[in-house]
Amino acid sequence: MGMNNIGTILHYEHFNNLTNWSVAGAISQSISYNKEYKLVPIGQFLTRNRNVIDIDDETIYTQVTLKINNGGVVERGKKKGAEIGTKKQIVVRKGQFIFSKIDARNGAFGIIPEELDGAIVTNDFPVFNIDEAIINPTFLLLITTTNAFVKFSQSCSSGTTNRQRIDVDAFLQQRIPLPLLEEQMIIVRNFSDRINEANEKEKEIIKLKDNITSWLCSSLGITINNANCDRDKLMFVNYRTLTKWSIDEILKYERYSFKCAKYEVLKISNVIELLEGGKTPSTKRAEYWGNDVYWVSAKDMKEDYLHNIKDKLSLKGVVEAKMKIYPKGTLLGVFRSGILRHSFPICITDYPVAINQDLKAIIVNESKIQKEYFFYYLNSLQDLVLNTAQKKGVTVESVDTEAFMKIPIVCPPEAAQNSIIDHISKEKKQIYSLQKEASKLRLQAIAFFEKEIFE
Repeated sequence: MGMNNIGTILHYEHFNNLTNWSVAGAISQSISYNKEYKLVPIGQFLTRNRNVIDIDDETIYTQVTLKINNGGVVERGKKKGAEIGTKKQIVVRKGQFIFSKIDARNGAFGIIPEELDGAIVTNDFPVFNIDEAIINPTFLLLITTTNAFVKFSQSCSSGTTNRQRIDVDAFLQQRIPLPLLEEQMIIVRNFSDRINEANEKEKEIIKLKDNITSWLCSSLGITINNANCDRDKLMFVNYRTLTKWSIDEILKYERYSFKCAKYEVLKISNVIELLEGGKTPSTKRAEYWGNDVYWVSAKDMKEDYLHNIKDKLSLKGVVEAKMKIYPKGTLLGVFRSGILRHSFPICITDYPVAINQDLKAIIVNESKIQKEYFFYYLNSLQDLVLNTAQKKGVTVESVDTEAFMKIPIVCPPEAAQNSIIDHISKEKKQIYSLQKEASKLRLQAIAFFEKEIFE
C-alpha cells in the first residue's frame, strides 16, 4: 500500500480538536478554514429562540419556510389557526437566524426579514438570536451557505433519504473562523458591493424586457390594460363574450386587448402543426440513461436558445421507452410546473432532444408564421399565456392545452415579422450581455468571500 493512499483509509485527529464524539464530527474538522482567524463554536453566539405559543383556532397566522441553495426565508402562506395541525409553534422575529432541519444539507439557512416579523414556524425550523457584538449576521449567513459548510451539514444529518434531519447540537458545536467584527464588516461590504452591482444589472434586464413587451404591443396594435378588475364589487358581464361557463373565466383579468390590432389576429391553433408532450423513461433502468440523446425537463428551461441540458438518454432508453426525438430548432414550452405561477418558459433547442411529460414540443406552420416571430411573441407576452390558459392544480400549476390553442396571435406580413425579429434580437443581445455580467459578479463575490475564509 502506498503512503499516498493512507489518507483515504485512516484519518487522524487530535483529541483536543474534537467537537463531538462521532465520525461526522471528526470529518467536519477537515474544513480548511483560514488559520489567521480564531475558530469559534457557533453556539457561542447563537441562543435558541424558545418563544413558543399555543395556536388559537380563530387567529390568522403567517407561516415561514426556507428555500434551498441559499434562496432565503420566504412566506409559506397564511392560515387560520383551526387549519394548522401542530398547535405549538415558534414565533420568529426579524434578524433572527433560522435553518431547516431537513434541508440544512441543501443550504436552507437564512435571516428572518422584517416583513416576516411575528410569523410562526414548527420545531423543524430551529430559530436563534444572534449576538451581533460577536458576529455580523450576514457574515454568519455567508459562512453557512458555502459548499464546505453545506457538506458539513450533510455529514451530520441522519434519517431516511428524503427526511434526513441535521443534528442541532452538532451544528452548534461546529467551529467557524471569526475575524474581528470590523474585519467581518469589511468582508461583508466587499461581498455586498458585487452582489448589489449584479442586482442593478438584473434590474436593467427587467426594464429591457418590459420595454420589449411595450414596443411589441405598440408595433402590433395590442392595447395593454393596466388596471385590475375589482372583484369585491358588483360586476356585469356580456353573455355573448363568454367563452366558457365558469366563474374563473368570468373573473379572469384581460391584460391585453386585440380590438385595435394592426394586422390579422389568428389563434395559436391556426398557426401550429404540432403540440405534444414527452415522457420520462424508467429511472430504475440505469441502462436507459447515458450519453446519446439530450432529455429536457423544466429545470433546463432557462435559456432562449437551449444549450445547457443536464440529462441524457441512451439509445436503448430512447428505443425501448419509445421516446420521440425532436430536431434542432424545435420550440419547447413548459406546460406543468410551479414556475407557471409567474412565468411561461419557452425556448428553441440547439440540439435534437427528447422531452419529459411537463413540456410540450411546438412546431409552427412556417408558411403562416415564422418560428422566431412566434417564439418572441410568446416569450415577450408570457402573462398573456398565464392569464389566458393557466390552470391551478392542488400541488402544481399547469397550462390548459385547449385554452392555449385559443390564445390570439397577431400575424403581420413576413416583412413586418422580420423587422420585429431583428429589433427584438438586438435588444436580447443586450440582455444576454447583462446576464453574463451579473452572473460573473455573483461568482466573483462568492470567490472573494471563500478566498478570505478558506485556505
